[in-house]
Amino acid sequence: MAAIQARGGASLHSLEEQRWRQQRQCQLQQQQQWQKRQKQPHATVAAAWRCHVHAGSAHTADVGQTQRSKCQHSAAPRYMEQQWGEQRTLVAADAARAGSEIYRVPRRPEFVRAAPDMHTLQVSTDEHLDFAAALPAASLTHHDCDPNGDLHVTSDAVVFTARRDIAPGEILSFDYNTTEWRMAAPFACRCGSAGCVGTVGGFELLPLERRAAIAPRCSPVVRELAIEHGLWPLHIDAALPHGPTAAAGPTDRARM
Repeated sequence: MAAIQARGGASLHSLEEQRWRQQRQCQLQQQQQWQKRQKQPHATVAAAWRCHVHAGSAHTADVGQTQRSKCQHSAAPRYMEQQWGEQRTLVAADAARAGSEIYRVPRRPEFVRAAPDMHTLQVSTDEHLDFAAALPAASLTHHDCDPNGDLHVTSDAVVFTARRDIAPGEILSFDYNTTEWRMAAPFACRCGSAGCVGTVGGFELLPLERRAAIAPRCSPVVRELAIEHGLWPLHIDAALPHGPTAAAGPTDRARM
């Protein structure tokens, strides 16, 4: 995603390593606080950072420096903006089951841009959805080569769903290469997963085996451009459960 690439990596490895360690420490502290709140369901817990808790993709509540654990239960999994020094990220505020919708970014004309910038995601060959304008928290979603979520680009929204069960405090992530044909500014990835591509530059720049691995999760526009440029792994279409259109993902998954 052009929108988040600056957050996904830094030009200096030392800065990337420092950022990763800060994120990991922040995540562990969030999980520990959640576990403590579960033991004290009505206690008010002081947060170590300023945060905003969001219920599903509809409601936003600024909880400031404190929050009550009894508010952790809602109809839809919630996400939280988390501040750690100068680093901002998006984490799960509740446990989310695999397949559940966590947020939805409306794809309305006023949020669509003709050119990519630091807060956009490619939704067509010449359209880029401004996450910062449509749902600011979504622009904090990180890249990971083995992410815990996927983005599904539909005609009226971009939907983030959990690929697997997500624990409270986990940093929300998806693979930017599934939604961007070519990144304006490729960056080094240090996610540490077994399938890490090293450099995140967009689907076009991936080796064949990696394109084949992520093809079923790619957005419609990435698939369209890959076919146009002869880079789509054709055997993938036959393997998809519902034919070639399955790569677009669900349009109206039930919120869990």
